[in-house]
Amino acid sequence: MLPSQVNVTVLYEPYCKDSSWFINKQLLPVYGQLRKHLIIEMVPFGRARMKELPGSGSTVTFSCRHGQAECLASLIHACAINLYPDTYKHLPFIACTLSAWKPEKNVVKCANANKMEAAKITGCASSQQGKVLLRKMGLRTMSLKPPINYVPSVVIDGGFNKRYQKKLQRQFKDTVCKRFKPPLPQPCVVKKRSGWFRR
Repeated sequence: MLPSQVNVTVLYEPYCKDSSWFINKQLLPVYGQLRKHLIIEMVPFGRARMKELPGSGSTVTFSCRHGQAECLASLIHACAINLYPDTYKHLPFIACTLSAWKPEKNVVKCANANKMEAAKITGCASSQQGKVLLRKMGLRTMSLKPPINYVPSVVIDGGFNKRYQKKLQRQFKDTVCKRFKPPLPQPCVVKKRSGWFRR
């Protein structure tokens, strides 16, 4: 019998330091250990706003908390997720771009490092398709109940609990491991110490 899988949704903003820290220091390393047991959904939008222009059909404008550069970074991430839907491809790319002060400036380097085509990603980000994809990210973010009021926000198996966000983000592996049904994935198995302990 195989260990169960856990669904993880991460709602984040590319220019948010806490988002970058969580994705690089918690999410990516834990995904490396539990890749077969995690289904990860990345949602770049956060507390951005979008407005559909009246009478324009499908024209949408976005306003991001850290300015238009962050909107561009969100477009880039939304496009990368769409073009490379496998988590093992887009998650390291996202983490790599977030390690730079301006994530949108790191696209070529991070795409090359992950065997992705930077031109495809940037082409999508500057097209109508990019706006459609980011709009979907916005609708996904807004569908969360209760609504998010900070980022990153992490949803485990469809349940969003504001009270436990800080603990979840600092102890992500422990939180995820508690969600598995036996038999546990090997990285979640706690080895018991043997021998005498001094008091």
